[in-house]
Amino acid sequence: MPSLLVKHQVGLFFLRRGISELGCSPTKIGEYWASGLPVITTSNVSDTDEIIRTENVGVIVRDQSIESYKNAFKQIKELLGDPDLAARCRLAAEKHYSLTPACERQMSLYKK
Repeated sequence: MPSLLVKHQVGLFFLRRGISELGCSPTKIGEYWASGLPVITTSNVSDTDEIIRTENVGVIVRDQSIESYKNAFKQIKELLGDPDLAARCRLAAEKHYSLTPACERQMSLYKK
């Protein structure tokens, strides 16, 4: 059965401010990217901010102000106009969420 995600343009992932956002590893974001979808997310979600910035695969909502949401909406509209976006999202999922790199990173931590 094909994923229902293909019917959408953007994935959303919002967390409440707190300590949990720093230690989570949201599988949902990897699933969005694997489906070719960029994400809109709150800031400080694990390493997601860095991935979004380096891979250009989403938008970060800096705070819960109206202005921040408007800015995120404007940014995602621009990003959706990029014809390479879906491919870049899939590559980001493979690079950051696939099993092989995850195991390599984990082994690197154990060796330290």
